[in-house]
Amino acid sequence: MKNNSLLFLMLLPAFSLFSQNYMISFSGSGETTVIDSVIVYNFQQNISLTLQGNDTLHLVENLGIGQPSRHKPINIYPNPTANSSRLELFCYRAEKAVLQVYNKSGILIYQEGLLVEQGDNTFTLEGLRQGNYLIRINSPSEEYSGQLIAAGSGSGPVKLTKNSTVSFKSLPTDDKNAGSIIQMLYHSGERILLKSFAGPYIHIKSIIPAGNELVNFEIIPCVDGDGNYYPVTTIGTQLWMAEYLKTTSFTDGSPLTLITDNTTWVDYSLPAYCWFNNDEITYKQSMGGIYNWYAASSSNICPVGWHVPTDEDWKILEGTVDTQFGVGHTEWNKGSWRGFDAGCNLRARGIWTQSLPGCETDYFGFSAIPTGGRSYISGTFGTGTNWNYIWASDDIDELNGIARHLHSSYHGVRRTNQAKAEGASARCVKYIDNRKN
Repeated sequence: MKNNSLLFLMLLPAFSLFSQNYMISFSGSGETTVIDSVIVYNFQQNISLTLQGNDTLHLVENLGIGQPSRHKPINIYPNPTANSSRLELFCYRAEKAVLQVYNKSGILIYQEGLLVEQGDNTFTLEGLRQGNYLIRINSPSEEYSGQLIAAGSGSGPVKLTKNSTVSFKSLPTDDKNAGSIIQMLYHSGERILLKSFAGPYIHIKSIIPAGNELVNFEIIPCVDGDGNYYPVTTIGTQLWMAEYLKTTSFTDGSPLTLITDNTTWVDYSLPAYCWFNNDEITYKQSMGGIYNWYAASSSNICPVGWHVPTDEDWKILEGTVDTQFGVGHTEWNKGSWRGFDAGCNLRARGIWTQSLPGCETDYFGFSAIPTGGRSYISGTFGTGTNWNYIWASDDIDELNGIARHLHSSYHGVRRTNQAKAEGASARCVKYIDNRKN
């Protein structure tokens, strides 16, 4: 009885280890249907992969000993096994194949012909004696492999039984369109960030997979008056710029006023912008422009169909990314620092100085970085190392608007009044269902 209990405890990790096995494929719509490539981030595992647009992402909870991340795997469980194991493999097409079992000395001990079908194929393998085995299934177009530990008292004969096939209809059937299956380590409940590239367009999505999924990237233009293309990220019901606005002109082509002099900046009450430390070459691409409220609240500073977020737009974003206070919670109506971890989940990774441990998740691809600002009192610039000031389009009174602040020492997001002559960053937003756009 003691030995059986020990064996049961030994098998428990194997059951949970293979509990998730998801296939994620990609498509495009909108400006283009062709996705060139996708970068996949699993920040909890600290890994990333680059796929071609026609590749399929295979999320598994165990990559297997010595198995590379780019291959055709056999999912085997329980493993170790006392009696029989279930073999799962994913096939692009129906065709004849051969299953081979090798012992640890590399000797072929079992071989059987079989037919695999398009989709998820499952088989039961039983009768193996104690030992370590390499399982291979070869077909004219694919090769699959996996390792199996037999820990029971099997004495043969070895037997293979086909169980079922589940079709995955969204996969391409044309050989020219079928890409590779690329494997990534994944544990249930982890958030996966997908960054797609389609010509000049970049679209980011965050998902928590719960099964096989076809992820569609709706390619929506986000191009400012200067012709700059911006990456966009889907966050709940909203689409956000994934970078800071850096336009020097309105969408009608008229220029914004560039102010470098400190005194002029303080006294100016019309739309204006500058670059951090008046250094366009160093800071334009990373920090974007610094705008006064008069510029940020202009109706035509954002790309056509986009707008500078209102205070309510910000509240929706904060409630979407926070893990404790959801959209519509009264927490977001407060002033000053609010939320449980919304600030952490909006911040880019590895950029902020003196950051709280684990507080740069960037789970949604918003990628906020420190941008400093410009004083409405002296016209001088902030440090640009641990603060981010971002405008809302609302105002409080003749002299003050509303802004959001992020800081490396706070988990939340600060909602605050800010002088309209202050210099801060800007982003643009639109709604997926086109309301408020």
